[in-house]
Amino acid sequence: MRVAILGPLPAGGVVGGVATHTGELARALTRAGVPVRVFDDAHPHGAAPEGADGVRGASAGTRLRLALADLRHGLGGLQELSRLGIPRTTSRARTLLLADAARAFSPEVIHIQQADFRPLYADAAGLDRPRVITVHGLGALETKEYPGLAQVIPANLANADAVTTPSHALAEEVTALGVPADRVTVIPNGVDHTRFYPRDRGQARLRLGVDHDSPLVVFAGRITVHKGAVDLAKAWPDVRRAHPHALLAFVGPSGDADVNGVEGALLPGTATPADLAWWYAAADVVVVPSRYEGFGLVALEAMACGRPVVATAVGGLPEVVPPKAGALVPPRDPAALADAIAALLGDPQTRSVAEDASQEAAARYTWDATASSFIHIYRELQRC
Repeated sequence: MRVAILGPLPAGGVVGGVATHTGELARALTRAGVPVRVFDDAHPHGAAPEGADGVRGASAGTRLRLALADLRHGLGGLQELSRLGIPRTTSRARTLLLADAARAFSPEVIHIQQADFRPLYADAAGLDRPRVITVHGLGALETKEYPGLAQVIPANLANADAVTTPSHALAEEVTALGVPADRVTVIPNGVDHTRFYPRDRGQARLRLGVDHDSPLVVFAGRITVHKGAVDLAKAWPDVRRAHPHALLAFVGPSGDADVNGVEGALLPGTATPADLAWWYAAADVVVVPSRYEGFGLVALEAMACGRPVVATAVGGLPEVVPPKAGALVPPRDPAALADAIAALLGDPQTRSVAEDASQEAAARYTWDATASSFIHIYRELQRC
């Protein structure tokens, strides 16, 4: 059973939830003995990591060679991609690279990450094998950056042989788009316990150059409005009034949220997963203030590191963060966010209980268990 995963791998130091899922699932499938190849749309042709084919772009010479090798592909499906605003050169290159990668690997199952553009590329490339689509979030429908996706996403899901989501909340969103509930399977994400585990807080702060005695709150991820960075920045003055020496680290690449000038803020920029684990270890509290969240991988990673988590009660976060592991607050509510953070910072005993509860909850999530659930789906599709 050969499986191709169409999705991104971590690139340029930026590691998002989908890229993490792609890489970790591929490794877990390999450990389970499943031949797997990643059709990696975060890396250009010839530059992907081992075990992957970069399908992000190619030289004109490569595109010509691939087009001559197979004139069937890269024609019919490009019109829909163009209608959505994807340049024809981009869509044609990716389509040809996908078709070439599929010829070389000959997968029996195609596992597609997200339901928006990637299924269209798979259609254009003629990847007509049994298809699994994993929906990591439907934020694209909320942001309306590509209005045409309101029709494309339901159609892509309707054409999938199986649909999975990492949370029950997201499964409900998918069924609201018309997908029958019995075709949607919830498979939670895992966490790499060899990377994210409890470490000494003092050692972590020494390594990162953070003051040993100051209360430290950590936000991890792209610094965007969508991820709640603005709500956290608005909440922070109230936290500082209760804890004047508290520090707030925005760990991640810059986005559309302006957090410059926030008193007591640290802006270390993009962090590798290895560095991110040290930031979790250094924290007294990790905050996930998202306005939308399909699962909440940052919360799970922080919990695996034994850290209390203050998160918004949106999407899959209430499924990941149990009450004793920290606190859940309403989204877009800076006052409630500030109260929860300040309360945890001021109560060492509650933090200690939350640290134990976090570790206990996170221990249930592993990538091997995630892979096992997907293998079951792949085999069911083969039998159909």
